[in-house]
Amino acid sequence: MNKYYEVKIRLQIEDGDRLKFINQTYLISAIAVTEAEQKTHKDFEGYHMDWEIKSIRETSIEKVIE
Repeated sequence: MNKYYEVKIRLQIEDGDRLKFINQTYLISAIAVTEAEQKTHKDFEGYHMDWEIKSIRETSIEKVIE
């Protein structure tokens, strides 16, 4: 059964002559932390900016209703 993980990403972007860092949070459905990490890496494939995963944590979310 899948769980929901909160994945925090730090992006590095160029803002004129400066580097700027942006933090973003994603909700990933996965069986385990490693799968959440793999899904995040797959989603960011080909992304032209530097980024890194800052944290992954299991949430208490039971269900997402769309």
